[in-house]
Amino acid sequence: FPSHDTMVRLLSLTAKRRLSMDFGECHSFIPYDILLTILSHTLSDQPPSIKALFASLKHSESGIRYHFERLKDMGWIELLTSEQDSRVKLCVINKNYEVRVNKYLAEVEQLTYEVSNGIRSSQFARSQRGRQL
Repeated sequence: FPSHDTMVRLLSLTAKRRLSMDFGECHSFIPYDILLTILSHTLSDQPPSIKALFASLKHSESGIRYHFERLKDMGWIELLTSEQDSRVKLCVINKNYEVRVNKYLAEVEQLTYEVSNGIRSSQFARSQRGRQL
């Protein structure tokens, strides 16, 4: 996984630029907060329980629940049963997360390149083909 600092920078940029990251039509910061919280706990080898995740976020419970279910349905996060207590469900980032982050990084790289060079997407694609050869 990318480092926590890298993810904070990426998600901040996403929030500022409103890039999709496959969230669909979403104009809320709640999904980013959910992912950052799960990621930070996971990087410290302590995935949060659903209860702990909801308690740690400063949004309405209904808003958190809505975006949590969307992220789960879209495959961003998954639930695991705790080894200590089978009633407790732990939130973890889906293993396909790295593929999605790489796709997102390519999107950020393209936008950054286009903005800094004042070019369109088709010109960027041509320049990338030359770099790969």
